[in-house]
Amino acid sequence: MFAMACGSGALIIILSTFNGFENLSMSLQESFQPDLTVSPKKNKQFEASEELYQQLKAHPNIESISLVYEDKVYVKYMGKDILATMKGVDASYFQTNEVKDYIIAGDTVLENEEYSFALIGLGLAQKLDINLNNQFEQLELFSPKTSSASSSMTDNFDRSYITPGGIFSVYQDYDDKYIIAPLSFVQYLKSASENQVTALELKIKNPSITSTKEVIKSIVGDGFYVKNKRELNETFYKISQIEKLVTLFILVFVLAILSFNFIGSLTMHIIEKEEDIRMLHYLGLKSNQIFSLYMFYGIFQGLLGGIIGLIFGLVICAVQFTFGIVSMPGSGTFVVHSYPVMIYGSDIAYILGIIFTVSALASVFPALRAKNSIAVNQK
Repeated sequence: MFAMACGSGALIIILSTFNGFENLSMSLQESFQPDLTVSPKKNKQFEASEELYQQLKAHPNIESISLVYEDKVYVKYMGKDILATMKGVDASYFQTNEVKDYIIAGDTVLENEEYSFALIGLGLAQKLDINLNNQFEQLELFSPKTSSASSSMTDNFDRSYITPGGIFSVYQDYDDKYIIAPLSFVQYLKSASENQVTALELKIKNPSITSTKEVIKSIVGDGFYVKNKRELNETFYKISQIEKLVTLFILVFVLAILSFNFIGSLTMHIIEKEEDIRMLHYLGLKSNQIFSLYMFYGIFQGLLGGIIGLIFGLVICAVQFTFGIVSMPGSGTFVVHSYPVMIYGSDIAYILGIIFTVSALASVFPALRAKNSIAVNQK
């Protein structure tokens, strides 16, 4: 019983902590992304006509639409250089996602009457040693020209300058990669027309209405992808599920090892109670009934221990979720101060099923011993 209690308690604590980190990572990733993204299947960019924009805007479940132009750029700043992804956005951009909540320096103002400003990911800002207080130093941006026959390296690139206006920190993959700038600035750098974009990002009023995605597909046509957050992060979701499955298998293996203690204790109980087992047989219980009795007893003991351990583990998770007693190492450098936990009902059901299966398998050998002990005594 003690072995099953330890095993089930460890299972729910570890799986809940894994769920907490997975949920945290997903929420951080999705905060940078809109509810729906429209992008071309073939070309890198497309013409976002006013007619298309108005058709989408007229949909009752679409709250806001942002025009986006995204491409790679080479960045230089005060003698340091790096390759980054520049994302040109319009004035509606911060209404389609939660990026503004993760700005740790500066604000969401990307342009005024005189200047354009860039929001830089924390990882990039650290690598370039960005100083927001020095407004005289600007980011020097290089973008390859679409067509150039010049032998000079500098003539093959369009170059422009932009002032660092803020720093955001959402998720490491984005922090090390992205620079957010005004759409008009990026279009100018890429020699693109006013209506040329690489994607449309949509904020949905009620994401639970799945028919919205199909309606948008019919509006934009077959030449475009329409993806939600889960589809944009499909690889991440699959990797997370595989990691959780591997973790579960390892924990089940550990529980199976712990079950040997359960088998040993149940076998010792049968050895000690051989006289009582014989008495039950004399009173009319058949050998198969003796087997069933000890199978039931073993499963009951295992489930009882498992439920006790499960309750104990759930209490620990609830305390951690409420009070955050166990802190993250290096507190202050991570987005959360304590280990996140998230309890799923499906995990509880899986653990009870695993405990039942392991208890049943562990009870087979002791129950067979009890059954065979009657046959030996009869001889």
